[in-house]
Amino acid sequence: MPFNPVSTRRSRREGVRPRSGFTRVELVGALAIAAMIAAWMMVAGERARRTAMLGEDLSNLRQIATLTGQYAADNDDRFWTFSWQGGETYNSKWLELNFASDDMEAGANQAVVMLRDSFGRPDMPKIEGWFVHLSYSHIPLMLYAGRSLPTRLFVSSGDQPRRLWASDPEGFDQGKFGTNQPGKGGPYQRWPYSSSFRLSTSFYDQSATPQQRISQAGSDVGYTSPTGHDLRARLMASTSFPSQKIHLHDNYAWHFGTSTKHNQPTFPLAEGYAFFGDDDARLPLLFVDGHVAVHASKDSNPGWIPNEPTLCQPTTFASPSSGLSVPGRYRWTRGYLEGRDVGGPESPECQ
Repeated sequence: MPFNPVSTRRSRREGVRPRSGFTRVELVGALAIAAMIAAWMMVAGERARRTAMLGEDLSNLRQIATLTGQYAADNDDRFWTFSWQGGETYNSKWLELNFASDDMEAGANQAVVMLRDSFGRPDMPKIEGWFVHLSYSHIPLMLYAGRSLPTRLFVSSGDQPRRLWASDPEGFDQGKFGTNQPGKGGPYQRWPYSSSFRLSTSFYDQSATPQQRISQAGSDVGYTSPTGHDLRARLMASTSFPSQKIHLHDNYAWHFGTSTKHNQPTFPLAEGYAFFGDDDARLPLLFVDGHVAVHASKDSNPGWIPNEPTLCQPTTFASPSSGLSVPGRYRWTRGYLEGRDVGGPESPECQ
């Protein structure tokens, strides 16, 4: 049959044209799938980042455990904290810091001397009313270990405000971080040298009678300091259950919160993150025997009231994150170093 180009062109015009592109329905479906994939990737990325941050904190706590053992071996088996005591006169070149009326003031003076002489802060003022043992007891440990301050070792990877302060103390002194810092100049200069990880009074309160012990006073940050308190490092051997006694803990569950503001400083409260006293908090913890683990706060013992030890009731105060009344838990372990925080009863008489 002879070739007919006209008929061939007509058949192509009259036939079904090949499809190209997407219909509107298909395009909407494709966009929906793409959005789902993007959302999944964001969730996966957030989880990966939180896992990495948690891993960093666990690694830092293990390093602290190693330094703790070394410090104890060289310091008569004692935990690290301040050693100056009230009523004693010391021989630093800073005459206004060499004498204090009680142990709390003496510890604050010793911290200022260390910051001035060993960590490049000769401008650090004498600080009145400073409960230095709670978040600054690592200063003697860093001096012992020949480490520098500020340090990220004692700052949680989730505590972005404190990490910013530690990265730029001079900027902090000038108010660089605005409302994301508590203040500037004078006594506020100490904040970049503080720790995220809290040390309970179990490790340094050796007061002879319950009425002389440090105890909670109202808010999360409130403490009472009775006359006659005795604040000195206790012996590691005094710990009855070292694998069940928490040495260091953070105040907030940075790695298991609901907030998406990991890069947004939220001083003074950790918006969206559970406070350590809340039942839904989960935190990385360092134990006295040197192991680290993540525990839910609801599984820990509720603790006691230090100056009323015969009461089978815990210290309670308002949670900054939930507003609920929460137990003091491992901040106020029943029996101090003789008690348990997790994995067993606090004491036979208060089970």
